[in-house]
Amino acid sequence: SHPIQFDIKYDDYNFDGQKDIYLQLSASNGWSLSYGHLIIIDPKSNKLLLHKEASEFANMKPNPKTKSVESEISHGRNMKGEYELSILTNKWINENLVTKKKKEITIK
Repeated sequence: SHPIQFDIKYDDYNFDGQKDIYLQLSASNGWSLSYGHLIIIDPKSNKLLLHKEASEFANMKPNPKTKSVESEISHGRNMKGEYELSILTNKWINENLVTKKKKEITIK
């Protein structure tokens, strides 16, 4: 395995003031999609909690302004050679990430 495949990011994914851990397990070719494990750290107990539902979300990025976690789905290239993507807006509901909005975009 290539070392970059296991990139680790520290960010506050659930907006509780505590940086959490994202451990990338794979990244695709083309429009790169990063998949991995999201581990939330409880700031009061310091316990770690693996969020299995997050392993389905690619390129996760927390948005503190909207208190949501954005992710992407690639639909590949269209006939013009442009990348077609879905941008998902995921919210924390009952301590799980749930997709609440989906927006289709094209990137030249």
